[in-house]
Amino acid sequence: MQVGWLLYTVTMSRLIVIRGPSGVGKSTVANMLHSYAVAKTVLLPKDVFAVDFIKDSATLRPAMEDTFVCCLSRFLNIEEVVVIVEAATKSSHWIEIFDRAAKEAGVDPEYCFLKADIDTVLERAAERAKSDVVDEDFIRHHHAEVKPTGAQEEVILDAGGPIKDVASDLATRLSIAMDYKNSKSKLNSGSLFRPEDVV
Repeated sequence: MQVGWLLYTVTMSRLIVIRGPSGVGKSTVANMLHSYAVAKTVLLPKDVFAVDFIKDSATLRPAMEDTFVCCLSRFLNIEEVVVIVEAATKSSHWIEIFDRAAKEAGVDPEYCFLKADIDTVLERAAERAKSDVVDEDFIRHHHAEVKPTGAQEEVILDAGGPIKDVASDLATRLSIAMDYKNSKSKLNSGSLFRPEDVV
């Protein structure tokens, strides 16, 4: 399906999936896109949904995955909106779920992969953890395991620099207009998807 652009105007809903290993800056970049994009956006943190709802129940997992697909496709169908999914997943199964939701909504998913060297990732993890102990073994393992999807159209971006520059670069690559002077404060206005909103 084709996407038409005129002066960075969104002409249909879009699904943007931002992937990468733990600590690379996915959440910060996704939050910046969500907060400062001129277009209407919804931020959907897949990892929160997966941890809170799916990980602990093999019996409920298929139903909850269906619910995730339903929510995602519903957002894409409601109106012209950019849905941003932030995910650290290394499983191709979740890629299939994202693809399924996009197909139901009639849009093509756009995959972005953020990468950075392990030293940068560990440094960011330490800053984020503050007084907590950082599990370096887990981070190193995750850094080695999480890879791009391999799709030819996937945007792969070096996230080793300042995060604001990374977000700006990604927005440019995705043709998303940003307004850093006038944040819509969407993170406090209820447009951040929360798993507990699903009923």
